[in-house]
This record gives sequence, structure tokens and C-alpha cells, in this order.
Amino acid sequence: MFKALGTQFVFLAIVILTASSGASSAPLKEDGDPSSFLERSIEITHASIQFAEVAMSKAEGERVKHFAKNIAGYQKQALQTLGGLRQNNLVRDIAYTGVDRNVLTAEHREALERLSLLSGLDFDRNFIDTIVYEFRRAIRLFEQEAGISTMHQNKLRRTAPPVPGEMADFARDLLPFLRQQLSEAESIQREFRY
Repeated sequence: MFKALGTQFVFLAIVILTASSGASSAPLKEDGDPSSFLERSIEITHASIQFAEVAMSKAEGERVKHFAKNIAGYQKQALQTLGGLRQNNLVRDIAYTGVDRNVLTAEHREALERLSLLSGLDFDRNFIDTIVYEFRRAIRLFEQEAGISTMHQNKLRRTAPPVPGEMADFARDLLPFLRQQLSEAESIQREFRY
């Protein structure tokens, strides 16, 4: 099942990003703060990989290690696909410089540093909490790009209906995968609460 979802993820990334090769070719801002949906998505992917790599070496629980390995694998596969899109300089530049921590936002660098200092069960809890938080943020970002009303927007009466972005189809297609990963992370998180 995971293999099929990963393959769909990569295929969708190729299709949508190839279609949107006219996107802005500006690199990430010097302060590392991505501004477009594409830049933010790639930055989140880099952060997920780095969190997962730390977890693969530091996690105590086998389920946490396995989950981290899955996250890292899928996200790396996505970046390789993005890197292969030679006609889109924005994607290539961001995808290839991603091994550098400077691509991460200050918030993600701080979270990575915090996780690096932890060990054992304390690390496992904090890693899963971080991943749950990140997946929720990613889902909100993808919902906004897809033009889907978020829970927060639904609570507000005078909010204008959301407008889909340039990569709405891409975002819509990846939402089920992100929600499935969030569900698995929340399941692990619940184990730590009891």
C-alpha cells in the first residue's frame, strides 16, 4: 500500500510540476523563508526528511523507526523526481540544495536542533509530536492551494470562499496521501499518551 501511494505521489509531482514549469524562477529568499506554494512544499519535504533521518538513528521504538524510514523514503523519492525536472530551474535549484540545512526555515532548523538533543522515549514522543504538527500544517497548506475550505475558515462567517492556486490539482491529488501519513503518525502519538 505504501509503495503504491509513494508511486502515485511521484507521478503526480511529475505531471503537475511539468505543467506548471512557468512558475516563478526566483530562488528561496536569503532568510530561507519560502514564499510560493511550491517553495513551501519543497521546504516542508526537506524538513520531513531531516527529521526522519534523525529519528532513524535515535528512535527507541521500532514502530517509530519504521515510520521515520517510510517518511524519509517517500520524501527523498519526491525530491529525486523534482530534481529530474531539468526544464524547471526553480525546482532543480531548490531540490538539489536541500541537503543543506540552510534551505530550512529558522523554525525547522530549531526543531531539528531540539530533536537532536533528545534521546530514548523522550525523543520518540517529541519526534512524533513534531511530525503530527508538520503534517497538519502541510495539509492546511495543500487545502489552501486546492481551494478547499479549512476548519478555521468554516468557523468564520464572513470569510470569502477559498480560491484554488496554480497547483490546485497537484495539492488535491496529494491530500489523501498526506492525510494517511498523518493518521499513522496520530496513531503512534496516541500510544505515547497511554
